[in-house]
Amino acid sequence: PNFVSLFCPKTLEEQLNHNSRMFLDATVVLKKNEKKGVCIKLPRICNWYLGDFGDEQSDLLGVVRNFMHDDNQKLIDLCLEGSVPFVIKFLPFIFQCQNLVLIRDIDSLEAN
Repeated sequence: PNFVSLFCPKTLEEQLNHNSRMFLDATVVLKKNEKKGVCIKLPRICNWYLGDFGDEQSDLLGVVRNFMHDDNQKLIDLCLEGSVPFVIKFLPFIFQCQNLVLIRDIDSLEAN
């Protein structure tokens, strides 16, 4: 997303989950190659906090999976099950100023 959210205390959890979904949806790249498997490119911030998600990259992928759309979730499931080989790469940081946006109502956010 090209903005930084300002959150309201009443719906903080929902806003954090929504922003996580939006951010990962906009940045995660899954590229399937029939011979090599799946190349999963994650935002560099995921590498920075990798230890918070578990000991392995597959632990991180399991957390990221929960914020992805159904098709990507299914592909990640195949990777985590061992049915499809995968490699995780991390995208470079993007050092760019963003606009601040106040999220007043999670319902209006979901409509966008």
